[in-house]
Amino acid sequence: MLVIPNAVDPANFSAGEKRRLVLTNGLEAGSEKNPEDTAAIAQLLHTRAARGHTGPFDLVALEGLDHGRVRELLTEARVLLFLSTHEGLPLLPLEAQLSGTLVLGIRRSPMTECIPARCLFDFGDLEGLVRATESALDEPEAWEAEIAAGMGIARRLFAGHEASVLEAWLEIAPRLRGSA
Repeated sequence: MLVIPNAVDPANFSAGEKRRLVLTNGLEAGSEKNPEDTAAIAQLLHTRAARGHTGPFDLVALEGLDHGRVRELLTEARVLLFLSTHEGLPLLPLEAQLSGTLVLGIRRSPMTECIPARCLFDFGDLEGLVRATESALDEPEAWEAEIAAGMGIARRLFAGHEASVLEAWLEIAPRLRGSA
C-alpha cells in the first residue's frame, strides 16, 4: 500500500545542523525525474571533489526511503538537487525549503513559482548546477537569502497547520497557465 500525504504540516520540518550532504531524487533508472542529468551531475561533483575543487561531501538518493527518513535527511542536508522535468506541485522541494535546505532545480513551471530564481537553471546546464552545488557546500552563507526566500515561499503555500496540498496547488495553478 502506498500512502501519499495530502497535507504538509510545516511544524513537521525544521532547519537542523547542516552538514556537507547533497540529496537527489532522480537516480532511479526509468523514472521521469531526469536520471541521466542527475547521474552526470553526481559524477561531475565527485570528480571535481577528488581534484580538490570542493571538500568531501555525501550524496544520498532518496528513492525508496520512507518519509520519516527523508524528513531527517532534509533537516541535515545543505542541498537538494531536484532536476525533475515532469512535476505537478513539487512537494519534495517545498519540504526541503521548510527544512532550510537549498533547492537547486530546472527552470520549468511550476518550479518557477516555488523556487527562488537564482536556484533555477536552464535544462542541460550541468556545469551551472555543479558550480552552484559546490558553492552551497563550500560557502553556504552566500545562499542565505535564497534559503530564507525558499522557506518563505513554502510557508506561504502551506500557511496554517496541515494546509492542504490541493489548496496550495490551487493557489499557484492560475499563475501557471500559459507558462509551460
